[in-house]
Amino acid sequence: MDWAKHLFMSYIASPWRVRNVSNQLKLPRITRGQIRAAALDTYVKYNQTLSTFQISSMGQYVSDSVMTELRTKFGKTVLPSGTKPVWEHQNLKARLLNFVIVQVPAPLNMHIIQVTVRITGNQKFVVFDSAGKAVLGKEEFRPVEDTWVLEKIIEKPDYPWVVLATHLEHPDDIAAAEAKVAKEAERSAAK
Repeated sequence: MDWAKHLFMSYIASPWRVRNVSNQLKLPRITRGQIRAAALDTYVKYNQTLSTFQISSMGQYVSDSVMTELRTKFGKTVLPSGTKPVWEHQNLKARLLNFVIVQVPAPLNMHIIQVTVRITGNQKFVVFDSAGKAVLGKEEFRPVEDTWVLEKIIEKPDYPWVVLATHLEHPDDIAAAEAKVAKEAERSAAK
């Protein structure tokens, strides 16, 4: 069993114990507030860049799988000249759902933190033509609730957080949706 420790080791902890795990592994201090702030910064940067459809400039903070998904979905999208895309947000909040710290063995000897965050708030995306008329999207804010997975090399504070997955369904969301469907089925059967 000792060989397994040298090949790959991960520590799973609840979000409120992130400081304990960092102390135990003698890593730079990471707080929940820092993680939430980084998640929101990454979320805003991602959406602002995506609104211009300049996907190639996202390579530093987006994983290869997310980049492939974006290229498949938006790779051929080009905004007409003279148009201005606008992505805005209100009241964005990030909630840390869970995280894992992965220890990568020698020769790399580093730790990677992967976090799952729930981002809520309001946002809008509109493309205006040169006359200021909306040609794509809507000018009203709409509620958003996204579940993302991000990761960062802990020993390299200058490295950006990387988006591993977007628009996920968290198990809690699925359970809540299933409970709602079951409750509605009960009501229908009772009538």
